[in-house]
Amino acid sequence: MLWVAAAPAFSGERRPTLFENWDADGGFHVVVPIYNDAGLQRVRTELKGLLRPGDVFLLISGNYKEVDLRWLSNTAKTLKKEFPSVAGVAGSSGVGNILQIANGVQPPIEGIVYTYEPNFPREPEFTWDFETTTRIFEWVGKTVHKRGFVFIGKPTGRPLL
Repeated sequence: MLWVAAAPAFSGERRPTLFENWDADGGFHVVVPIYNDAGLQRVRTELKGLLRPGDVFLLISGNYKEVDLRWLSNTAKTLKKEFPSVAGVAGSSGVGNILQIANGVQPPIEGIVYTYEPNFPREPEFTWDFETTTRIFEWVGKTVHKRGFVFIGKPTGRPLL
């Protein structure tokens, strides 16, 4: 399940293209998660020519350790050069990590994915209470939007209701 919060109004060069191709062809789109340099290398060698507009790279850092802003930014730039039609988003768990990403990455990263799962050590705010979860997502989404990024929430697959 993904929760996509409405994107803010963008103008000029900073306008994300993240979802503009999702409905254009009525087709299926792929989100490719990448956690490290080994994953990056596999994508570069094995997916060349297979991805298309509307597909997304999800660059993940900080679920179990510090967010690596340099890795996120460098990986996004590398992928944009080799896969110019594929969007890139950065993801992590924990409000602290998400705010650090929102304040520290630049384009070509277009969006930020907030992974909301129990038992991530960097996510003390997690709760099974649906109303509290909704308030957390709304606050984080507004904060991410203010920084110019699309916000995507990825809550646990277990029911929050």
